[in-house]
Amino acid sequence: MNNFPIPEDEQERLHALERLHILDTDPEERYDRITERAIKELHVPISTISLIDRNREWYKSCQGIKNHELQRDASFCTHAIMSMTPMVIEDTFLDDRFKTIRK
Repeated sequence: MNNFPIPEDEQERLHALERLHILDTDPEERYDRITERAIKELHVPISTISLIDRNREWYKSCQGIKNHELQRDASFCTHAIMSMTPMVIEDTFLDDRFKTIRK
């Protein structure tokens, strides 16, 4: 049993992701420009372009963190893909969904 929510369209979503042939590819400047600009324009310390596969969140581009992937059960994006509206987390310490990733 998974410790994270699964979208109803999970199989379709995973097939679409696989068709992109983007997972585990080398960094690309065009994606890095997006994450660098997000940090500058939004005044945030971290920016990623994240892809969620079966068991992990993988970063095509990441600024402000060293890891290039994260277990899916510890991923903010795992929760974000459950809705078509933006997910805003004011304080992860006060949000029950993220108890498992706090150490």
